Order: sequence, then C-alpha cells, then structure tokens
Amino acid sequence: MRDFIMTWLDPISVVVGLIVSIPIFWTWWEVTLGRKRRHKAWYENARKGKSVDAVLIVDLLAGADMKPEVLRHLKQQGVEVEDSHVFEMNEHGEVTPENLPDLVARLRALLADVSRLAPGELHVFFGGPSGFAMLVGAELANKGNVHIYQRTHGKYQDWGPIRHAYF
Repeated sequence: MRDFIMTWLDPISVVVGLIVSIPIFWTWWEVTLGRKRRHKAWYENARKGKSVDAVLIVDLLAGADMKPEVLRHLKQQGVEVEDSHVFEMNEHGEVTPENLPDLVARLRALLADVSRLAPGELHVFFGGPSGFAMLVGAELANKGNVHIYQRTHGKYQDWGPIRHAYF
C-alpha cells in the first residue's frame, strides 16, 4: 500500500496541485495588478482632465440593429467614440423571465468590460422591454457619469445623467 501511495498518488497529487494553482495565481494577478492598472488609467485621465467616452448599446429588439443609427446620432452630436469603446449587447430573440438570468449575466460581463476602460462618460442606448430597462438602470445606478438616451420621433434624445442633481 505504501508503494502505491508513493508511486502513484504522490505524483498525481503534485500534478493536480499545480493545475489547481494556475487559476489561483491568475486571479491574484488580476485582482492585484489589474486593479492597479485600472486605477492608474482612471487617475491619469482624471489628473489630466482627459476622459474617454464609451457607448453601451443594449439592443433587445427583433429585426433591428441599433448600432449604425446610434453611431450616426453621436457623430451628429459631435461625440467621437472609438470602435473599441462601443460595447453592444444583442439579443434578437424573445426576452422572457426564463432567459433573464442569462441576459443579466451577459450584461454584467459587458459592464465589467466597460469598467475596465474607466470612461469619463458612458452613453447608454436601450431598445427592448421596459422590465429589462429597469435592470440595466439598477446595474448602472452606482456608476459615474452615465447618460441615458431614448428614441423619440425617429431620433435619439439625451435624457441626461442617470443620477440627477436633485436625487
């Protein structure tokens, strides 16, 4: 029995330990250095008074693609946004309470990508059910400078920041 443990189980436990340590070190790296990198980017932008804008498009409308129209609207308003700063969530199927957990998980992952960018302003364009709009608002409630846009009479209207001064 001792030979079995020393010959087989000991080397296997070493290999399993090494495999398990990889995600642990990866997580440590992201938490410590990733957080420092994001804070440094935010601090540099804040110190220089320079900020980048980002766009979040939540498109849950069947048969429509909001992105070209949104980018055209922003360009008309004089807001220049790089392609890498446009974040889009498309779900052209039916939005139901059954697929809601998956949609919220995808939204949170997308918002994590937005947070890594540390934008000065986030322009949010939403198309879809009002119930999901409330969930998007809840996820964005504690973010910084978030502007909400609504499509009215064939064009987008800026409704201002998600957190108004009188709140």
